[in-house]
Amino acid sequence: MIELCALVAEANNGDFGCPITPAVLEAGGDESILQAGHAAFARWQERIVDGAVRKGATRERAEDVSAVVLAAIEGALVLSRAERSAQPLHRLSRTLPALLG
Repeated sequence: MIELCALVAEANNGDFGCPITPAVLEAGGDESILQAGHAAFARWQERIVDGAVRKGATRERAEDVSAVVLAAIEGALVLSRAERSAQPLHRLSRTLPALLG
């Protein structure tokens, strides 16, 4: 998934990102936007959790890992946009598997 994001970022000079993040950051306390953002991120995290559990992780470990993975992806997308480069996504794609062990 990260490499797919990198390909799209490369095709758009780094101009690619998650639509949820800006909405949450600019919500200004709007509870409905914050709840929608939370729900979207929770669904993505649950998919990561499911995959980690299928690969043998405990549920607790998978939940911890899912938060780190999602934060890393979101951060790499922001860095890619700021740098106008897909390099942060490529770095994440190369590094994340080793970090997660």
